[in-house]
Amino acid sequence: MSRYATIDDDFTNIILNGISYDFSATTDIKIRNIQFGVTPFIGFNYAINDYLRVGIETAWDISYFSSRNTLINTIEGDELIRSTGLISRFRPIRFINLSVRFS
Repeated sequence: MSRYATIDDDFTNIILNGISYDFSATTDIKIRNIQFGVTPFIGFNYAINDYLRVGIETAWDISYFSSRNTLINTIEGDELIRSTGLISRFRPIRFINLSVRFS
């Protein structure tokens, strides 16, 4: 699936005797992005003593992305911009568990 976006670059080139002369240009962009990944959960338990335990759980995102953007009708013609890579990050702590054992 492709999407098109339009960027309007309006700027003032010169001001002469109080009169501003403005020039503008428009560039269309064809965008193609693909991203997929996995999110494994990671947890830790710590036994403070025989009766008390503390546990936390978080997640780790690992994603691959590929982006291919085409600038259409630039001054030099169509321009292709590609980027690929991996994204990896830890999510905030999801659960904090305090367990008490009665025996």
